[in-house]
Amino acid sequence: MRNNKYLLDLISKYQNIYDGEDAYVSSSLFDQLSNDKDIFSRKNFVAHITCSALILSQNQDKILLIDHKFLKMWLQPGGHVEGVDELYKESLREVLEETALDNVVLHKWHKGSDVPFSIDSHNIPESLKKNEPAHVHHDFTYLFIGCSIQKLVRQVEEIEDVKWFSLSEVSNIKTDIHKFIKRINRYIA
Repeated sequence: MRNNKYLLDLISKYQNIYDGEDAYVSSSLFDQLSNDKDIFSRKNFVAHITCSALILSQNQDKILLIDHKFLKMWLQPGGHVEGVDELYKESLREVLEETALDNVVLHKWHKGSDVPFSIDSHNIPESLKKNEPAHVHHDFTYLFIGCSIQKLVRQVEEIEDVKWFSLSEVSNIKTDIHKFIKRINRYIA
């Protein structure tokens, strides 16, 4: 089920939901989908697909972030695609692995579909430790609701810390998720 046609279908539905700049998808992603058979492989160092999760608290006034060891900033939980599930399920798996947060539900914005809340292509720096060259992640981000009082347990190998921030606090921390906060404020709040 998970293949380039599946991604093109998700992108088409995504672009039908948003207008203009909100619907932007990197031309390099389209190029890869036309020419690359291994876009799901994390060993594809041109670029590959990743999934992430924006998790809002029940009142939608907080967001769960991880302090990423390698990238050295606060980010939404996420990572490489490993299974054959829909991409939002891959995001949920990453949330559980990185934070131990369970009972997370897809936000009603998705209307029960697998269409991402955001599609973002971004550069990942070279990692000498992992013996990986610089490459691009085409990240499909989903919006969820989680319980902000549940005990969190960080994945020690990749995560320095995990905690909830009020949406207004995000502007005071080292992160690159400001675009997501703007989108949440525009489409959710």
